[in-house]
Amino acid sequence: MAVEHKMNKIPKVPFGNPWLWWGGLILYYCWFQAFYNALKFNEIFPYDSLYSFGFGVIGNITPISTIWWIYIGIVFRWIRFRDRLVKIGVDILAAIFTAICVNWLYAIIFVLVTGWKATIDWSGTLLNGLLVLLLIEMTFYFKSIMLYQREVEDMHRQVIRHKYELLKAQVNPHFLFNSFNLLYSLVMVDPLRARTFIQNLADMYRYVLDRHGHERVSASEEIEFIRSYIEVLSTRYRNKFTVIWTGLSTDSEFLSHVTLIPFSLQILVENVVKHNVVSTRTPMLMEIKIEEDGITVSNPLHPRHTAPEKSSGFGLKYLKSVYENTGRVFRVSNDISKGIFEVYLQWLPPEAVSEVQNKQKETEYSGRQ
Repeated sequence: MAVEHKMNKIPKVPFGNPWLWWGGLILYYCWFQAFYNALKFNEIFPYDSLYSFGFGVIGNITPISTIWWIYIGIVFRWIRFRDRLVKIGVDILAAIFTAICVNWLYAIIFVLVTGWKATIDWSGTLLNGLLVLLLIEMTFYFKSIMLYQREVEDMHRQVIRHKYELLKAQVNPHFLFNSFNLLYSLVMVDPLRARTFIQNLADMYRYVLDRHGHERVSASEEIEFIRSYIEVLSTRYRNKFTVIWTGLSTDSEFLSHVTLIPFSLQILVENVVKHNVVSTRTPMLMEIKIEEDGITVSNPLHPRHTAPEKSSGFGLKYLKSVYENTGRVFRVSNDISKGIFEVYLQWLPPEAVSEVQNKQKETEYSGRQ
């Protein structure tokens, strides 16, 4: 994958071993001095004696090392623009300003301490500043690429784990066992309701099979699936589990042009059942609010007195990581004072809808052959 212009994280200052940086600085200075002498004087060692060379080293190493450490701060700490081109431009301007200030300050101190006149070689100063900045920028972006690659690898592992968790959640033997037990009872006492239950259960699992491997689905499809899931839960809890829909209509044409992560709403609804009491004494009344910018799922808090059903908590973590990487809003609010738990999902980019619809057409076409 190509590195994006906007990094999610800024790499830390690589101060693992300061001696390596000092060693690198000394090696760089020796190289730069020889390189600049060759450019300016056509020879690497244009000095009368070792004394003259040593005096030059003492005179130059202080401003060069000062600029070196200030540039590290500029690149790694102080300039924090996430846009790569903007950051490089600001780094260059800051580097030039720093080189001028450091050399003027050093010249003034040199005159005050020694009484000798200090001459600044501005061509060497600016060349040194640009080369030092180039080395530090290369280190910064090398670390940025490594950090980005680790994020991609972590995200890939999360996606694999998420798919596994979804399969466990959706094709859950415990869930099926309870559903078949309930169905057996309904067939005996309420055949009409049993047929409705079978239809909702079939719609659920058809959706699971059809959307396997999809990264995005239209909001209208996800809502249609969650309505079937809610009906199954409502039947299971003998109408003590209820959802009210507010905001835009669930049949709104708008919902076919925005997308969600598959099973994202199912994860949120399932969490309500896992972590709250649903009974005759404490019925569960959830609210799902559909708006033009996103969807909000909220429920009153009726925490279980006994240990809740075992949950890895990975569903919410996965949704949060996906939304962080797409730049969309994922917000969780647990207001204990009001007794309300709320999750907000912003709609994902609508351009993914066409891809989903194309996959559906391909599936339908292959099914007719």
